[in-house]
Amino acid sequence: SGPAAIETKLGWTVFGKNGMREISDNSTLLVTSMLNKEALISDLWSLDALGILDPSEKKNKLELQEEARDHFLSTVKVNEEGRFQVSLPWLDNHLPLKDNHDLAVKRLDSTVKRLKAEKLYDAYGEVFNEWKREGIIEVVPKRQIDLPCHYLPHRHVVKENSTTRIRPVFDASAKQKGSPSLNDCLEKGLNLIELIPSILHRFRMNRIGVSADIRKAFLQISLYPKDKDYLRFLWYGTDGKLKYYRHCRVVFGVTSSPFLLVSVIQYLLESTLKELNGNPKYKVDIIEQLKKSFYVDNCLASVKNELELQQFIEVASDTLATRKLELRGWEYNDPADNSSSTTNVLGMVSERCSDYLCLNATNIIYDLPGILSKREILATTHKVFDPLGIACPVTLIPKILLQRLWKLKLSWDQEVDSNSKSEFCKWLNDLKHLERLKIPRWLNCDLETENVSLHFFCDASKLAYSAVAFIRVQTRDYVQVHLLQAKARVAPSGRKETTIARLELLGATICARLASSIIKEFEADNIYFWTDSSTVLAWIQRNEIWDVFVHNRIKEIKLLTPIDSWRHVPGAMNPADLPSRGCSASYIIASKWWEGPEWLYLSPEEWPKEDFSADEKEIALEKKKKIVSTLINLNASDLVLTRFSSYRKTIRLVAWICRFVYNCKHQNKKKDELTVSEINEAENLLIHLIQCESFHGIEDKRIISLNPFIDHGIIRTKTAIFQRDDTSEFRTPAILPSDHPLVKSLIMEEHKFKGHIGVSHVLNSLRERFWILAGRRVVSSVLKTCITCKRYSSKNVNPPAPPLPGDRVQDASVFQVTGIDYAGPILLREYQKAWICLFTCAVYRCVHLELVTSLTTDTFLQAFHRFVARRGKPSIIYTDNGTNFVGACNALASIDFNEVSRQGADERIIWKFIPREPRGGVAGGNV
Repeated sequence: SGPAAIETKLGWTVFGKNGMREISDNSTLLVTSMLNKEALISDLWSLDALGILDPSEKKNKLELQEEARDHFLSTVKVNEEGRFQVSLPWLDNHLPLKDNHDLAVKRLDSTVKRLKAEKLYDAYGEVFNEWKREGIIEVVPKRQIDLPCHYLPHRHVVKENSTTRIRPVFDASAKQKGSPSLNDCLEKGLNLIELIPSILHRFRMNRIGVSADIRKAFLQISLYPKDKDYLRFLWYGTDGKLKYYRHCRVVFGVTSSPFLLVSVIQYLLESTLKELNGNPKYKVDIIEQLKKSFYVDNCLASVKNELELQQFIEVASDTLATRKLELRGWEYNDPADNSSSTTNVLGMVSERCSDYLCLNATNIIYDLPGILSKREILATTHKVFDPLGIACPVTLIPKILLQRLWKLKLSWDQEVDSNSKSEFCKWLNDLKHLERLKIPRWLNCDLETENVSLHFFCDASKLAYSAVAFIRVQTRDYVQVHLLQAKARVAPSGRKETTIARLELLGATICARLASSIIKEFEADNIYFWTDSSTVLAWIQRNEIWDVFVHNRIKEIKLLTPIDSWRHVPGAMNPADLPSRGCSASYIIASKWWEGPEWLYLSPEEWPKEDFSADEKEIALEKKKKIVSTLINLNASDLVLTRFSSYRKTIRLVAWICRFVYNCKHQNKKKDELTVSEINEAENLLIHLIQCESFHGIEDKRIISLNPFIDHGIIRTKTAIFQRDDTSEFRTPAILPSDHPLVKSLIMEEHKFKGHIGVSHVLNSLRERFWILAGRRVVSSVLKTCITCKRYSSKNVNPPAPPLPGDRVQDASVFQVTGIDYAGPILLREYQKAWICLFTCAVYRCVHLELVTSLTTDTFLQAFHRFVARRGKPSIIYTDNGTNFVGACNALASIDFNEVSRQGADERIIWKFIPREPRGGVAGGNV
């Protein structure tokens, strides 16, 4: 009845019916970490790169932004309420967004517990009731609850000094296992953080700085009905039951919401400009100014006087109000205001009375935890928000420390060493002095000036490189110098240490990028670039070919800046020296480096002169090396043929080369033996190579008569059997030249493979796949070189026959000239050995045989006497001293041929012994 377990080969397996419980006592604990190391690093990098992004990166981002912009323009409209209605910018190929109801319920229960514990449950619910009354949210009809949808978990945020003390924050990045989040499926659009420095520059340009924000900006933009169900959320009603809501307006927390808000504002302002059609001019100017003054829902600008201030507020408020966007909280600097009131402007603090800008250091925690780790150092550094870089020499110190800790390969939560902890604590305690760091908001650019010039400085040390921008305003009575923006970046860390000269060049590069983002905001009479590196100046001013690293950066510098505007400044007089080395907060306050170098207040005639000496050796190190090379035209087939002479081995070689190339390009490596398809592809590649080296396309005069065509890169011919139902290779064979070495190798391979067949058979076999030009001639010539065929088809050597011996051609009676030899032994019936004594007539080739039982001299003489008795006495006898049989060699050796010769002499017989010839053709050897 209940679950049971059984041990299988795969381990213990549980099976059986599981008893369901009506009430679960499980508790869900949700812990949301607000510290994300990846996000922190990304944000910190974004702040460091403000104004100095690589132009190629900007180009790629602009392309994506244009796509999102086009989608917005094709879907935006005004609804019946007079609000803008937009569609969510969905990514084209996003993963399917699944129903995450269970996740939303768990997150809701966790939020409710916290709200009740903090006694904020009713106030939090009242926010939703107010939204419902205003049409910001609506209850999902019961008949639509089961439609495809997505839920947004939410939590509360409390701000005591805000107009809205408690407000919901929706988590569109929440993921359920196996499903993407809503933010993963939407286009983010424009990176708005890049706009902050430019907006702040314009905020500092005129005498009166003015700021405002849009009331509930996101909630004033309606959504298309098709998108609402993907913005659902859960809440409990007054009866305690779960209620399903969905958003009708743009939601704060969705990644595309800032982009949609900015696009709506820009669309409204551009539409207003078209309606005004150039009149009145002051309204047109204000609308143009508004287009550059918004960061999400914050409006930040500057005007010259009170009249322009009044007109700006009036036009801006009326224009946005036409589409339910209410500008509120107007604040501006007023010298008559003696209060110490401040205004937050894009992360910085503006003192309205003194008209100074300073950093917001209120959220910095100076008490360190018990264990100091890289995570804590990064989090603390990240809290210093400095978009203009006025404190970059101070914030550089922990970045250098982080780089050093990174080299030690410490984990994120591992405690740092005592020296690093002491160094960071010293820096953190001194950070309190940042509260005294203030720069003038007003740059005095709108006065009657005689000259306005921009000055950009760059420098580098072993630890970092930097760029600083100042504006110099010269009037009839005085000269003012103000810091505009500064950047400091940690030197690259790698196996090979970067030289100081290259770091100086990196400083010059970000200096040029910084200038390109600032120059367009100011109407400057002159622009100057200053560096204390004579080497960098030489690289910029000389038209030589430099090494890749230097060449790429010099190319960018020349693209962004005029060459003749670069000048040399001594290192001691370079204000970029401080941010390239870093310093404490107390030191930067004492140095007042934001006021610029003292010599910049003097007349241009007293500025540093161009009297410097360059280090020619250091300059020459980066010159591009000149290499003299000799080009040899070597066919690829020649390289292959030097390796193998066999056609099949050549194909396999090419196939293995293709396998190697494939494995270099793909993750799934091929490790097995070559497949048929790989060998076929290699052969096709080889044929293509042969044709490329031998023919000039299908228009080649040697093959034009064959009606050639190209099939997958191979030149083929249409034969008379083109319509036959057969393989394409048989119907349309590939055309091959007759003089190519690989073709000859193919012919020889086919000849050997088919058992050394003749010319016609080889040619017919090859024509099943190939059409070789002058085929019969080339096949015949190749087959003539076959060593095996030469061996078996060659004729025997027939030397001329020598003249016969005189004893064989003279007139004589039968057996008058006789040759004698032995044959045997042979076995008789009684298993006794016997031999045959052979007597042959040399003239008439008659044969007489005698059977002997031994090889003794007496036995031979007896046989000889019997021969004489039968055939008559010969006059001449030829015999030898050996035998054709190895086994009888010793036996024949027992015959006494001297005795035989002596008795023959008595009988008046001439006995001639010839040299021993085991392979004699007849009895008596050569007789």
